[in-house]
Amino acid sequence: MTYDILSTGAYDNSILDEVYIVPYPSEGEAPLLSRLIEINKLAKLHIIIPSLDAEVMLYSSLKSRLRNMGIKMLIPDRAKVHISSKQMLANFCKEHNFDTPQSRIIYEFKDIQHDKTIGYPSVLKGSFTDARRINSLETAKVYFDRLSREWGLPLLLQKFIPGEEYNVAVLADEKSNIIGKVAMKKIALTEKGKGCAGITIGDKSILSLTDRIIKALGWVGPLELELIKESSSGKMYLLEINSRFPAWVYLTVAAGQNLPLAAVKLLLGKKVTPFRECKLGTIFVRTVEEHICSFETLGNLATRGSLMYHSIKRGN
Repeated sequence: MTYDILSTGAYDNSILDEVYIVPYPSEGEAPLLSRLIEINKLAKLHIIIPSLDAEVMLYSSLKSRLRNMGIKMLIPDRAKVHISSKQMLANFCKEHNFDTPQSRIIYEFKDIQHDKTIGYPSVLKGSFTDARRINSLETAKVYFDRLSREWGLPLLLQKFIPGEEYNVAVLADEKSNIIGKVAMKKIALTEKGKGCAGITIGDKSILSLTDRIIKALGWVGPLELELIKESSSGKMYLLEINSRFPAWVYLTVAAGQNLPLAAVKLLLGKKVTPFRECKLGTIFVRTVEEHICSFETLGNLATRGSLMYHSIKRGN
């Protein structure tokens, strides 16, 4: 299920059987539910694993109605998702004694103009995704306009912490027991600060912090933690909690913890033994892959809102 006819992966018929266009998350619950009802009649959905932060809030609200349709999800309730959001992170960390950079919720540009505490450099973040380092009021204005236009308000202004960046992919069951967790250190970044290469690590302080955060949240399902170890002090700061599997989740498979498959097994009611080992020193490097398709295929997705690859695979 995707939002746009040019979305990544929609034309990879080697791994997909069917593709369906669904409404953008900004359209709200009702259009999404209506479309899922249509898709369920055609495809008979059993499991949905949301993969974007904006999706998780919507699907969490629809959880009981989708369960009545026979569709299962490993996902926390809406209140838990709200607690983990960028805007609520500072409150969560203060309540549970986790370190996080000084932050301020930004509703309009004058909130940045009048800020006297965070200063520069700092990081301006979109409501759900995207972050830009700002070094002056002038660059703040440029990125405020861009992020608010793309993601809406409010934004988040966060103090920049120089240091080494780490991410942790986690899966917790319905009782908030951790099924698996894989930590990685970023070893290459994009211009947006996203990890485009990383290596699995076994830092016990990071894994212990992960356990504490999951317990404090009472989390259910996939999760990603973004952390940074300050160069000057060695202090570990929690930058973000992302309520879904990360884009680099296949690294967990290569490291011996197939978290997506474990999530599916949990939803199918199968017994899943928590992972105990992680292959350290495993590296991922992100690349760009092109998929070739005919104009007719793109046209079918645009006009019908769906593609059926399995009939092609069977020679029909």
